[in-house]
Amino acid sequence: MPDFNDIRGAHYDDPFNKIPELANISRPVVLQKGLVYLGGKLFVEAVFLAKYFQKMEKGEHTEKVKELLSALEGLPKYEHKGKKVILTGITAEPDEFLELFTECGIAVVGDDLAQESRLYRTAIPKRGTALEDLAGQWFERKGCSMVHEVESTRGSMLVEMAQAAGAQGIVVCLMRFCDVEEYDYPMIAQSAKEAGLRCLCLEIDQSTQNNEQSHTKIQSFAEMAE
Repeated sequence: MPDFNDIRGAHYDDPFNKIPELANISRPVVLQKGLVYLGGKLFVEAVFLAKYFQKMEKGEHTEKVKELLSALEGLPKYEHKGKKVILTGITAEPDEFLELFTECGIAVVGDDLAQESRLYRTAIPKRGTALEDLAGQWFERKGCSMVHEVESTRGSMLVEMAQAAGAQGIVVCLMRFCDVEEYDYPMIAQSAKEAGLRCLCLEIDQSTQNNEQSHTKIQSFAEMAE
């Protein structure tokens, strides 16, 4: 098999080769964010940090990760008195969308968002070049609408995640016109129903800043979950 660099006509630069290692270093921070209250502002800050990590130099990145891990371990356990949910989907943006949960007294205690925790959920194995490492991670991913599975594990995975976090429901952040996510929704809803969990579907439309419909649905969801 010809070397990818020969086909490409150039060699990877250092930043690309660092991606697998930096992603694995970031995993503890992103995955541990579920240990703290993730309603509104704190969740938004965690999302921002996860994205910012991707643009940092390796040395600075590693130090920041160590600092964040230490800070997370030192935080007191927060006992949210209201409803708790798990988010799943491609993304849960803009920030104003996330703040709707706080307004309705709902805490986000975990996520399966492709743009957030799902990026780090599967460790990147060492198989050779950076490209081979990233390809290896892709083959090992489970419970993702963009990955082929003979039998989808996403529904059961979300139920287990919700039960472990003490969540009362699963919120599907359905990207508008995203077929693969729409295909998964019935299976997620059925798994949630069988487990006695509520399932709410919210459409994510990045072409508008109007979140009134989502706000009404979240508010109704909070009241029905009483």
